[in-house]
Amino acid sequence: PRDLGSEGGLYCPQSHGLDSGCELQRQQLLSSALERIESHKDDEFDYELIDLFRMIPTYPVSLYFHRDEILKKQASCAQYRAEVLFEAERQILYMYRDKHLCAIPDLTRERNTLWYEETIVPLIEALERTTKKELVLCVRNDGAIRDLTADCSVEVPVGVSSKGLKPRKVGNTPHFLTGLFQAVKQSDRLTVKAAMHHSYEYALRAQAIHPLVPSLNSARRFLDRVIKDDKLELR
Repeated sequence: PRDLGSEGGLYCPQSHGLDSGCELQRQQLLSSALERIESHKDDEFDYELIDLFRMIPTYPVSLYFHRDEILKKQASCAQYRAEVLFEAERQILYMYRDKHLCAIPDLTRERNTLWYEETIVPLIEALERTTKKELVLCVRNDGAIRDLTADCSVEVPVGVSSKGLKPRKVGNTPHFLTGLFQAVKQSDRLTVKAAMHHSYEYALRAQAIHPLVPSLNSARRFLDRVIKDDKLELR
């Protein structure tokens, strides 16, 4: 879906300050993309959300619309995905300490790290060139999405060259999703503050307002468990 253009996690022909001809072209491109997706019925896409919003959500965005199923699935897992990935990365980095290693470890392949070749390598190559290449990257917003704060991170098309990074101005988030995106960003911001100030209050606020957390009591129970398991020092 990202190849179609990303705007706050969705491809959407909202107003971007373009003239009517460009806007019409966006509408036509989206209609064509939706027709192709619906005809193939690939498991990669969330067809319920496509039918509802007539947009193409990225995977992280679709999670917020399937909260019950996601939380139930996580509760039944022996380990959270983040814990599995953390342990895999720990093992991979340990193997890479071997100066004689000259092949990609099987564990790295099992991690299915496509972003190495699809994102990181093209980014490094683009930074060495004088001609601009457009890639979808996570960067500081700085007005790329108008209704999100300048200092938050966003995933948008970015022009990359040896001169630096130039995010594309993509306009506003879809109006019916603005509240969701802002809540997530504010939760992230409070999490950072909690880490910087070792603050229990900031950490609890971050959990309490996150769209995937069902209640304040749930937020407090989760935070207290994390503090105990990871031996965090919050005051």
